[in-house]
Amino acid sequence: MVPSFVTGQEVISASGGRLSVEPGVADMMASAVSAAIRSYCGWHVAPIVEETMTLDYDGGGILTLPTLRLEEVISLTVDGQDIPQPEWSHTGDIKLGRRPSKWRGVKAHVRHGYDLAQVADLKQVALQAALVGLASPTGVVRESAGQVSIEFARTGVGVAGGLTLLERDMLVLDAYRLPRRA
Repeated sequence: MVPSFVTGQEVISASGGRLSVEPGVADMMASAVSAAIRSYCGWHVAPIVEETMTLDYDGGGILTLPTLRLEEVISLTVDGQDIPQPEWSHTGDIKLGRRPSKWRGVKAHVRHGYDLAQVADLKQVALQAALVGLASPTGVVRESAGQVSIEFARTGVGVAGGLTLLERDMLVLDAYRLPRRA
């Protein structure tokens, strides 16, 4: 299992003592925010992991892996044939040359992703999203008692709290997002 971008304790600490939640609740929100970021980006992003991918190949000469940070191609087979020392780019493209297309015909065993220390901007987005989500878990927009009123960070029109990636978050995450296929 890929770890969260931030821990529950980091979320609680980042609140400067203004957030009163149990560590387990903060851990769940940190995990949920990390999953939402990964879903938006289309891949795990960080940390660096080793995994085997099974992919379709259209026979066009270039195979694009679902990554933006390829560290190593450990092994590669196309339709059961080993491809020794394939030529590849750090952005995840591998030159295969023209071959017959094959659904699920490529097995790529790779190391890919960013070191968590390299993605401070992504970590900050995760912290912000977790804090907003925990600030008003019931979705209350405003509370008042006599002359005192507090308004919570809004995640949408008339909505506060909950798990939401805001437009400002998505602008940062777009640097880590896989291109959408046509």
